[in-house]
Amino acid sequence: MKRALAGFALVALCGMAVAGPESAEQQLAGTEWELAERPGASALEDPRPTLAFPEPGRVAGSGSCNRFGGTIAWTSRNGVKISGLFSTRRACGSGLDAQESRYFAALAAATRLEKRGDDLLLHARGIDQPLRFTRRP
Repeated sequence: MKRALAGFALVALCGMAVAGPESAEQQLAGTEWELAERPGASALEDPRPTLAFPEPGRVAGSGSCNRFGGTIAWTSRNGVKISGLFSTRRACGSGLDAQESRYFAALAAATRLEKRGDDLLLHARGIDQPLRFTRRP
């Protein structure tokens, strides 16, 4: 029965018919994603930023050079607020530093997460099109 319910919740998340904030949070817990595209920006430099959901209420990952962490609160069906971001402070070079700054700003301005097919889209204030992530194995 639990497996059937978990499968239903995953289908609901993929179809954007999430029953409530807990469902989306539970489905993302333990997953890690890599930034595949930031529309309107220059090509991404490697290593690419990542976004992980190590446990409910937490985000972590890499900005390209520095590791980061913070909290995530689910505000509505798939609305989010990412706050309390902190990171290591290594100097990475101008290209990666600029990419990382834009990425951290987008995370801090996040308003919604959307699962579309195999992609995770992060919508943020001040950004016309969402950041597109692909799941890491």
